[in-house]
Amino acid sequence: MFSETIKRIIHRIINFLKNMLLIYLPKNAPRCQYVFDTIFKYQFAVEYRVTNDVTEFRNNSEEKINYSDSKIDNEFFIKASSFLAETDIRKQDIIVV
Repeated sequence: MFSETIKRIIHRIINFLKNMLLIYLPKNAPRCQYVFDTIFKYQFAVEYRVTNDVTEFRNNSEEKINYSDSKIDNEFFIKASSFLAETDIRKQDIIVV
Protein backbone atom coordinates (compact mmCIF):
# COMPACT_ATOMS: atom_id res chain seq x y z
CA MET A 1 0.00 0.00 0.00
CA PHE A 2 2.77 2.47 0.97
CA SER A 3 6.16 2.79 -0.70
CA GLU A 4 9.13 1.66 1.37
CA THR A 5 10.36 5.26 1.67
CA ILE A 6 7.03 6.44 3.03
CA LYS A 7 6.94 3.51 5.44
CA ARG A 8 10.41 4.39 6.77
CA ILE A 9 9.44 8.03 7.25
CA ILE A 10 6.22 7.13 9.03
CA HIS A 11 8.04 4.61 11.24
CA ARG A 12 10.48 7.34 12.29
CA ILE A 13 7.56 9.61 13.19
CA ILE A 14 5.80 6.80 15.04
CA ASN A 15 8.94 6.11 17.09
CA PHE A 16 8.65 9.63 18.51
CA LEU A 17 5.01 9.20 19.43
CA LYS A 18 3.69 8.32 22.85
CA ASN A 19 0.60 6.15 23.30
CA MET A 20 -1.83 8.79 22.04
CA LEU A 21 -1.77 11.13 19.08
CA LEU A 22 -3.99 14.19 18.77
CA ILE A 23 -4.96 15.28 15.27
CA TYR A 24 -6.39 18.73 14.62
CA LEU A 25 -8.94 18.62 11.85
CA PRO A 26 -11.26 21.61 11.37
CA LYS A 27 -14.02 19.39 9.97
CA ASN A 28 -14.01 15.63 10.30
CA ALA A 29 -15.11 13.75 7.20
CA PRO A 30 -15.49 10.03 6.41
CA ARG A 31 -12.51 10.05 4.04
CA CYS A 32 -10.27 11.60 6.71
CA GLN A 33 -11.43 9.02 9.24
CA TYR A 34 -10.71 6.22 6.79
CA VAL A 35 -7.21 7.51 5.96
CA PHE A 36 -6.27 8.14 9.60
CA ASP A 37 -7.60 4.73 10.66
CA THR A 38 -5.67 3.03 7.87
CA ILE A 39 -2.38 4.78 8.65
CA PHE A 40 -2.37 5.13 12.40
CA LYS A 41 -4.71 2.49 13.76
CA TYR A 42 -4.25 -0.43 11.36
CA GLN A 43 -0.82 0.11 9.80
CA PHE A 44 1.09 1.38 12.86
CA ALA A 45 -1.15 0.52 15.87
CA VAL A 46 -1.12 4.07 17.22
CA GLU A 47 -4.15 5.30 19.12
CA TYR A 48 -5.31 8.72 18.02
CA ARG A 49 -8.18 11.09 18.48
CA VAL A 50 -9.40 14.01 16.41
CA THR A 51 -10.32 17.47 17.63
CA ASN A 52 -11.66 20.55 15.88
CA ASP A 53 -11.04 22.76 18.92
CA VAL A 54 -7.95 24.96 18.40
CA THR A 55 -7.69 25.79 22.11
CA GLU A 56 -7.74 22.11 23.08
CA PHE A 57 -5.12 21.39 20.41
CA ARG A 58 -2.83 24.20 21.61
CA ASN A 59 -3.12 23.25 25.29
CA ASN A 60 -2.72 19.51 24.87
CA SER A 61 0.60 17.87 25.80
CA GLU A 62 0.11 14.79 23.61
CA GLU A 63 1.97 14.39 20.35
CA LYS A 64 0.07 16.40 17.75
CA ILE A 65 -0.51 16.63 14.02
CA ASN A 66 -2.29 19.55 12.44
CA TYR A 67 -4.13 18.53 9.26
CA SER A 68 -5.62 21.81 8.06
CA ASP A 69 -4.99 24.73 5.74
CA SER A 70 -2.62 26.62 8.07
CA LYS A 71 -0.24 26.14 10.97
CA ILE A 72 -1.45 26.89 14.48
CA ASP A 73 1.83 26.91 16.43
CA ASN A 74 5.01 24.92 15.98
CA GLU A 75 3.34 21.52 15.54
CA PHE A 76 3.85 18.84 12.91
CA PHE A 77 1.79 20.29 10.05
CA ILE A 78 0.33 18.58 6.98
CA LYS A 79 -1.47 20.85 4.53
CA ALA A 80 -4.96 19.47 4.07
CA SER A 81 -6.18 18.21 0.74
CA SER A 82 -9.67 19.27 -0.24
CA PHE A 83 -10.23 15.75 -1.58
CA LEU A 84 -10.43 14.22 1.91
CA ALA A 85 -13.09 16.73 2.96
CA GLU A 86 -15.33 15.95 0.00
CA THR A 87 -18.26 13.59 0.37
CA ASP A 88 -19.31 13.16 -3.24
CA ILE A 89 -17.93 10.73 -5.79
CA ARG A 90 -16.63 12.27 -8.95
CA LYS A 91 -13.81 11.94 -11.45
CA GLN A 92 -10.48 13.11 -10.04
CA ASP A 93 -7.58 14.43 -12.08
CA ILE A 94 -4.47 12.80 -10.68
CA ILE A 95 -1.16 14.49 -11.38
CA VAL A 96 2.03 12.58 -10.59
CA VAL A 97 5.07 14.77 -10.19
